[in-house]
Amino acid sequence: MVFACMILGACGVSGFAFHVQIKKHSTYLGQAQARYMGKLSRTGQRGRIYLQGSDTAFNLLAGNQTTQDIFVQPHKMLRKTTKEDIRDEMVDGLAYMLGANAQRLDRRIQAVLDRRELAKTNREIESIGRISVMIGADVALAQQVKAMSEMNGWGGIVFEERISRYYPKGKMLANTLGFINAEGVGQHGIERAFQDELMPASDTQFYEKTAKGRPVMRDAVPDLKELDGASIYLTIDEAVQAIVDAELVELAEKFAPKHAYAIMVEPSSGAIMAMSQLPAYDANVRSDASLFPNRLLEDAYDPGSTMKCVSLAGALDFGVVDLDTLVDCHNGYWGEYRLRDTHDYDELTVAEIIQHSSNIGTAQVAFAMGTSGLYQTLRRFGFGERTELSRLFEQTGKLRQLHRWDRYSITRFPMGQGISATPMQMVQAYCGLANSGVIMQLRLVERIVDPRTGITTKFPQLERQRAVRPEAAHKMVEAMKLVVSDGTAKLAQVPGFAVAGKTGTAQKWVNGAYSDSQYYVSFVGFVPAHKPKFVLLVAADEPTKRSYYGGTVCGPTFSRIAQRCLDYLN
Repeated sequence: MVFACMILGACGVSGFAFHVQIKKHSTYLGQAQARYMGKLSRTGQRGRIYLQGSDTAFNLLAGNQTTQDIFVQPHKMLRKTTKEDIRDEMVDGLAYMLGANAQRLDRRIQAVLDRRELAKTNREIESIGRISVMIGADVALAQQVKAMSEMNGWGGIVFEERISRYYPKGKMLANTLGFINAEGVGQHGIERAFQDELMPASDTQFYEKTAKGRPVMRDAVPDLKELDGASIYLTIDEAVQAIVDAELVELAEKFAPKHAYAIMVEPSSGAIMAMSQLPAYDANVRSDASLFPNRLLEDAYDPGSTMKCVSLAGALDFGVVDLDTLVDCHNGYWGEYRLRDTHDYDELTVAEIIQHSSNIGTAQVAFAMGTSGLYQTLRRFGFGERTELSRLFEQTGKLRQLHRWDRYSITRFPMGQGISATPMQMVQAYCGLANSGVIMQLRLVERIVDPRTGITTKFPQLERQRAVRPEAAHKMVEAMKLVVSDGTAKLAQVPGFAVAGKTGTAQKWVNGAYSDSQYYVSFVGFVPAHKPKFVLLVAADEPTKRSYYGGTVCGPTFSRIAQRCLDYLN
């Protein structure tokens, strides 16, 4: 009997030991670890974005700053001393200090209280705890709210520190930069295109702690900066960008266009020096979503006469004409193809066709080149395909496949009608003319530096494609110089420098027809004409005051930007 009891007791002890050590091992281990082990979770900061400053310095374009998120707990909006309900007082005070709408804030508070009333379990009630009043508030403003709260004995206000994205240059390059949402994910522009590189890393460190909860760190904790996202350095020069921005504002004030654009590129390297558009928005204050798109890459228009230089460069390249070849311009009207010129020209040389922007002369040369030659030329200059500028979202423009051309296509496409292109595509094409026929890959990002690996990724100069032979490009430059010296773009002249360029005044396609009142106008050129420092496009969409001609609206702005930038670059 005693022996049996001993056997049963041993079995009981063994069973209990099995239950504790085996079946409940993970439970009791977790409880023990919770007493002597701690966990530290950390996240770095989002990578910075820089643009070129003076000399070799780079200036901050997108960075991070400490801000405060401000919340209210509706069920705790009581006076701390008397516990009286002071909801109305707090709503009015917070709305006044934070610039919020008091009625909207009060409705949100009531909605939370109603949801808490309907909740059936404590867990549900606890999940309905607070609403945000302001996310990313300036630290100084948050301190003012905190001081008022303490002075009046308000309860139910919660402050949480966060690292917020900050754009110190405001409107400068906002459409190119984009921004991030509340979850830290890039929206539009560089912020979106390089989300993976800019995103910070996170890590978790486990450590021992004393009975009183003090950490005992046996291993060194890595520097928090090692968790930061990569920094991106742009090719854009801040001084040049500031000049372009200022001059574009002056154009907009004078001619009141729907949109205005300017892009400057170094043709020998493909580096973007400046890109600007109006209207613009402040990247720190994003209230109008219609301003977010980067229209330099996303808006495609019939470019008009700026396409003539591209088309005729192809004819020179194929050898079907030369600059002094005489072309019949039908005295200003070609009835068979319903084509007109602004003047009654009889015959013009190819150089004069460019100089005086003859539609009929351009079409005649295109006929000599043939549909296949014209199509090849337009493709070689990059039309109908994306520029692939630093991963940014962009349109391809419109260039019909050859089998979809009709009898009028060969007369309209070479003069920039029936074909569409983005401002960036037009700049790319003119870079080919400026760079002896070679188009370099456009670049907006110079390098990316990853603090986690110490690796610097550079974006070198790359030849994208050859559009025409050097001889053809050089001949076209000579013709383009006539446009500025004694043609349609005299207002684009730059004292002391030879300028090559072309005007464009294009009717917009509206409601199934080309409009007689809505125009897309532009001037694109380069200076000096030989070995140019930059290619510059200035464009205006639907100017509504004073004039609607490319030479009048955009030529003077090109001249002023070019003069100021040449002085700076020299």
